[in-house]
This record gives sequence, structure tokens and C-alpha cells, in this order.
Amino acid sequence: FMELGGTSLLAGRVTGLIRARLRAQGLPGTTMYKHPTIRRLAPAVAAAAQANAAAEDVESGKAHSSSPPAPATVPARARASSTSLAALIAQGLGVCLLYTVFDAEGISPVWLGGYYIYFNYGRLALFAFLPIATALELLFKLFLVVLLKSVVVGRLLSGKYPLWSGTYCRWWFGNQLMVHATPTIFPLLAETPLLNKCLRALGARIGEDVRIGLAEISDPDFLVVEDRVTLGGHAKFATSAVLHGEVHLDYIHVCRDACVGPSAVLAQGTTVPAGHAVLPMSTMPAWHGPVGSVAHQPAADTVDYDFQRRQDLLRCFVGVPLVLALHALAYVPAFLALEQLWYWLEALMGAHATSIFFLVSPWVYGNLLWIAFVAMVILVKRLFIGRFEAGPRCNSHRVEFKHWLHGRLVESHEFERACEMFINTEVLTWIYRLLGAKIGRRVQVDRLHLVEHDCLTVEDYVVFGSAINMSCDARAPWTRQATHRGDSAGLGFEPLRICQGANALDHCVFMPGVTVGERAVLGSCTLAAEGSYFAPLTIHTGSTRGRSAYLRDYSSSKAVRALEDGALRDLDNPAVWWRFNLFLCIGALFANPVHDVVWTLVYMIVYSFCSLDGDWLLGLLVGVPLLHLVLISCEILLLILAKWVVIGRYEAGDLRFFSAYHYRWMLMMLFDHAANVRSFLRGTAFNAWFYRACGAKVGNNCYLSGLAVEFDLLEIGDDVAIGMHCDTTCHTVENMVIKLAPVRIESGACLCPFSFAMPGSVMEQDAVLLEHSQVLKGEAVPAGDVWAGTPAGKCQPVATLSLVRRLNAARFAADHI
Repeated sequence: FMELGGTSLLAGRVTGLIRARLRAQGLPGTTMYKHPTIRRLAPAVAAAAQANAAAEDVESGKAHSSSPPAPATVPARARASSTSLAALIAQGLGVCLLYTVFDAEGISPVWLGGYYIYFNYGRLALFAFLPIATALELLFKLFLVVLLKSVVVGRLLSGKYPLWSGTYCRWWFGNQLMVHATPTIFPLLAETPLLNKCLRALGARIGEDVRIGLAEISDPDFLVVEDRVTLGGHAKFATSAVLHGEVHLDYIHVCRDACVGPSAVLAQGTTVPAGHAVLPMSTMPAWHGPVGSVAHQPAADTVDYDFQRRQDLLRCFVGVPLVLALHALAYVPAFLALEQLWYWLEALMGAHATSIFFLVSPWVYGNLLWIAFVAMVILVKRLFIGRFEAGPRCNSHRVEFKHWLHGRLVESHEFERACEMFINTEVLTWIYRLLGAKIGRRVQVDRLHLVEHDCLTVEDYVVFGSAINMSCDARAPWTRQATHRGDSAGLGFEPLRICQGANALDHCVFMPGVTVGERAVLGSCTLAAEGSYFAPLTIHTGSTRGRSAYLRDYSSSKAVRALEDGALRDLDNPAVWWRFNLFLCIGALFANPVHDVVWTLVYMIVYSFCSLDGDWLLGLLVGVPLLHLVLISCEILLLILAKWVVIGRYEAGDLRFFSAYHYRWMLMMLFDHAANVRSFLRGTAFNAWFYRACGAKVGNNCYLSGLAVEFDLLEIGDDVAIGMHCDTTCHTVENMVIKLAPVRIESGACLCPFSFAMPGSVMEQDAVLLEHSQVLKGEAVPAGDVWAGTPAGKCQPVATLSLVRRLNAARFAADHI
């Protein structure tokens, strides 16, 4: 198949045609790679057709049974409209509240208090106040989140509620509160009892001796975690889903001594049995039964709870104040630069200094703050924390505390934001080098979620996608080594090695001891399981029973090879490489403060009407939210304008790196990251309007809460639901070639949270993609089918007895109360 010119996009289309015409619905998406000849393909198709016939017989028997159907198999439409007056008012007020709480720096204690103290007590008093201000800002935001959750949302009950109803609006607001609190507030408190207390205040039921990393918890009311549980970094808890015109809510119950690995996804209705570990990037049986990438094993007993309790005290009373003080330290260069800028402008401009200062200061403050924060993290790592060496790790409070402290700094919102500025540049490469990673030349690096940078080796010409999650700690309770040994004695950090020319695409997960061979490709959402070796020139994807799926060896058409060779020649050309880096760095320094300009303009307007000695505080508290409402609209309009000016229309095809399109594509990404306004529109009718304004074809009454980039290639029918953190981007990057293909999602189709529709895929009418599932490139999900898994395939969902889980959760909560 590949020798005749087959591609991954054509493989998906051929598989879909075989399923439809030969009634072989269970044919896996990897069939054309595993059986690439007619002789090998025929038996696989025959077996799938026989299995499909048997499944139809079983289904016909179920149709006459009294058991209730699974929710995904009952298509329906929303009765209410997303654009009714009441719904628009509720959504608009929610967006404004969210924006004010999480993105209006004009009312933060750092700026309000700093403004007052500087003018009344001077510079030294301001510097002394900054650590207090950062603590006050954390407490202030946390207080607002808890208050709004209690007053606006209340405590929701499990069940299903009509889309766009009053209950839906309450759920949506609470869900978005948590989505924005997770990256801004929780990184500072992760893996401490303080985070457990915050989640309890927000409605979660958390037991004792629970260790929670930077997990994504969107509905804490429906999370029940018993004693001695460990939740890994970037584990995802999908306690809600919008499906067939309703929002479904149910509990997730993690029993005693269980653990959830990094990037694992648990859907509503999940119960993790006591003493079990959900493997990384896997899932468990949930509200539609044992479908998808289910993988678990007995959890290793690696935790000394007496040691953990002492470590918790150290982190709470020493670590958290130290983290806040280090965050405050990054403000000092920014404030000094602003002060010197004011003195210089005052001497040069006289009476016009104020206006010029307000216009120029965002670029001084906005860039210098993030650069100073990165410099501070590097200095702390090199001067205080030291290296994380591969090999056995001693169980001492000093080592554990340093590892935790470095994690709080590199997983913080400020560090992530700073790294976003310099994606795919040598600047970001050098940041990781200075943190200890060994990275070769001409590496296209995106943000890496990694704490043990010293254990990472990346050779020349490697290409990374976004949201790569890496872990080198073999002592974690979900690792196979710890499980086989029964404890963590003799275990420690294990190295990761990515050889020359390899590719790791978006959302890959690397576990300890992984080696990726030369020019091997890990496709989107690939699990590199512990100790895995990926042979040179092989292509893998997904996660099946805790392992990735082998697709094929590398091959490409002459046209694609020509593009790859051209990109490689440009990569080796110093003039092309450094011109590209210079362009991105200048673009980042210009675009990054665009958002800061918004609240600086607010200050400027309020300052013009309020005197410092009179009603300035009242003016700030009243004027700032109102002005932000106007300026957020202007920010959205500017983002739409930038799309049409910079890109024009996205078109399907293959385009190499360092082409004119690549420059424009990266510049648009910079503007999108800098604006940071789209995240507040998710799940509202305004998001559908934004999609249409950017060129997407979007039907009526759609719930859109996922990620989209190439809007012109995206076609969405009526009553479509795209859940939280779903990915419908229309591009992949392989061997420095950008491959674009359209994505079509027909009326009534639903993508549950954390699922992926790859470029060229089609979701036909009323099709459903369950949580943590990935439709491969070119595949079509037939009308009315339910698919699950990575890679996804047709499944047989069953209704589960969620009432039993609710009773268990209530009994556990009553015991602890």
C-alpha cells in the first residue's frame, strides 16, 4: 500500500471505505499498516466482517431486553437555544466575571498595593511588600474562586441537564472557574496538603495522606478520593460531558491506596479499585463500560507515609513561602525598569511623559517580567537545587524538597507563559540547556512538561510538538519496576534519549528509560511506556493496554520527500535558521505584551479621570471591570483581524518548514497565545460566532469547548458538541513538513472531553467519540456509531449502575464528616 503511494490520510479513508462496503465495522484503524497487501488484508477483513455480524446478532438481542441503552447510543437535540436572550445574558456575565477574576491584572493586590506603597513610602517599602503581595494575590484569587463557586454554582447533583438551561449555565461557570484556576493557582500548591484543602473548599471529598500533582479537575463536587491516594501530573478527571443535547454529571471514585498515572484520563462513573494503578495515558471502565484504552495494574507500595507527613510540613511552612518569595523576586527588575523609564521620559518629554509612559510600559514590563522569571528559575536550579542525576535516589528530605521546589517553579503559570514566547527558537532550547538538558543543534522544541531536565538527551534535528509530558522518576507507584520490586529501594531517575531526526508530535507522554531511535516518529497522543525502545524509521501512535501501537516503517511520496529534503537543507543553512529565529523572537517580544496593553489602557483611562488623592480607588474598582468589558471585545476583534491579515485562508496541502506560510503560521500562533482571550469563550455561543468570523463553517446550537487553529478547514454541523480540551486542529507536523487536511463534524456528532479528531477525519451524523479517544487521519466515524480508544475503533457501550457508585461516594463522605 505504501509503495503504491499510500499515506496516513489515504490509509484512514481506505479503512473507512472497507468498513462501509464490506460491513467490517470492527476493522482497526491500523489495518492498512499491519496488513499492507491484498493477500494479508483479505483475512483481516473477513474476520472483522464475521465479528461484525456476530455483534449485530447480539445487538438485536439486546434491543428486545429490558436493560436501558447507553447514553451515547440515544441521539437527541437540545430543546433550548444557545442564542436566546436569557442564555446570552448568562453567558456574557459569566465571561466578564471569569475575565475579571483571572485576567484583570489592574485589580491585583500586586499593582493596587504596590501603586499605593510606592507613592507613599518609596521603592524599598515596595520591594519589601512584594512577597506579601504575591501571597495576597494567591489568597485573593482563591477566595474569589471559592466564593463564586459557592454563590453562583452551589453544589450540583449527579444526573443529566438540558443544554443551555439554567443548570447548564451554573455548571459551565463552575467548570470554567476550575479550568482557569488549575494553571494559575494550583501549580504553586501542588503535592502539598494545601491543595487538598483548596479542593475540599471547592466541594471535592479528599481523604488523608493524599498526594495530588498538577491534575486537571474540572468539577470537584464529583471527585471522591479516599486515603493514601496518589494522582500524577496532568492526570485528567472528566466528571462531566455534553452529549446529545444534555450535560451529564457523575462521580469519579478513587479508592484507598490507588493511584492515577501521568496524563491518564478518568471519565465520569469511574471507580479505581483499592490498591490499583491506572497506567499513564490510559483509562478505566466508566459510564459506558470497559471501552477505550483501559489499562491498570496493582499499585506499588512505594510511599513511606511518616516520611511524607514530615515532608508535607516542610513544603507547607518553608516551601510555599519560599516559592511565593521567588515569584516576587521576578517583579523587582520589572519595577526598576519602569521607574527608570518614567524618570527618563519625564526629563525628555515633560508634560507628555505620562501618556508616553502608559503606551510604552507594557512592552518593558510585559517582556522583562517573564525574562526575569526564567532567569530566576535558572539561577535557583544551578545555585541551590543542583543536578538530578540518573541512578538510584536516596530518600532524604533535602533531595525530595529540592525536587518539589524545582517542580513548582517550572510548572508555574509564569514559566509556562515565558516558554510560550520562544517556541521553536534557540532561546527556548538554551533555557532547557541551562536547566540541565543535553540538547543538540537545530532542535525544534516546544514546551516540555519535565522536572528532571538533567536526565534528558536530545540529539540534532529533533522536532517536538506541543504539550509533551515527560517523567524520569522510576519510583512512582504506577511504574512497572516499582510494582515488580514491591518497593522503591534501588530505584531513582532514569534517562530519556531522543536520537537524531526523531519526531515527537503533540500530547506524547514519555516514561522513564525511553529511547527513540533515529528518525522514528511518535504520532500525536503516543505513549512511550517505561523502558520502551522505538527502532529507527518506525512510526508509532496511541496507547493500547499501556503500550503504543506500531503503525509502519517510514516511507513517503517523492513530493513529500522533496519537501522534507528542502526543509533539512534550510535547517542546515545558518542564514535561514538565524533569520527564522530572529523573526520569531522579535514577533514574540512584540506580541507577548499585547494583552498587557489592555489593562494598561484601563489604568490610563481611569488615571485620566481620577485623582491620586481623591477617588482613585473607587475609580479602579468600578471602572476597571467596565472598561475591561469593552477592551476584551476589542481584543477579540483584533485577533480576528490578525487572522485575516496574517494568514488569509487556510488551505489543505503539504508545506515545508521555513516557507513563507511557516513564518505566517508561527506569527499567528504568537498572537493567539498572547491574546489569551479565546479560553474565556469556550462553551458559549460567542465561541461559535468567533469560529465563524475566522472562517469556519459552524451550524446552530453548537457547544464548542475544544481547540481549533485552521478555521477555514473546519466544518461543523448543527447541534454538535466538542468537549473540554478536545483537539480539532487540521494540521500535523512530520519531519518538518506541515500537513493540512479538513475536518468535518456533522450534525448531532459529539466529541467527549479529551478526545481528538485528526486532520482529514470525519464524524458523521450523531456519531460519538468517547473520552480519551483519537480518530486517526482520514478515518470516518459512521453515522450513529460510538468509538473509543487511542487509536479509536467502534465499541459496544453499555449503561452502568452509577447509583451504586454514588452511594459508595456518599458513604465515604459521611464517614469522613
